[in-house]
Amino acid sequence: MAAKNMKELEALINKKIRQALETEVSKTARNSLKEHIVDDVYEAYTPQTYDRTGGLLQDRNIDTHMENDNTLSVRSTREEDGRDIASIIEYGKGYSYDGLDERIGARPFHEEVAKELANGLAKDALIKGLKKQGIEVK
Repeated sequence: MAAKNMKELEALINKKIRQALETEVSKTARNSLKEHIVDDVYEAYTPQTYDRTGGLLQDRNIDTHMENDNTLSVRSTREEDGRDIASIIEYGKGYSYDGLDERIGARPFHEEVAKELANGLAKDALIKGLKKQGIEVK
């Protein structure tokens, strides 16, 4: 599709950017989240009073979606008995066993993913996604 004017060109570019966000950037963000779950959550603490389910790593518990035309959201949605397990781990408040809030504390894995994406990981994935669509990016 060739653009006939600047407005059409802008719409075409925005469509390609959204497609790159939904594919390459989403995949990269999801992989980064999984890496941080392993490194920042699972390897940072070994439970003594419960059995770990591994639920944070399950694809069904990771949500990636477009908030709007140019904002991708990635988040662990792990819940149990109506409790937001991902937020409890992120902020270190609300564990169901006495003393765990203080002993374990926060393990801000979402925050670490956001930093990594902001420090160039998202940009690199976006460029890769645009190049796959035939867009030359410098």
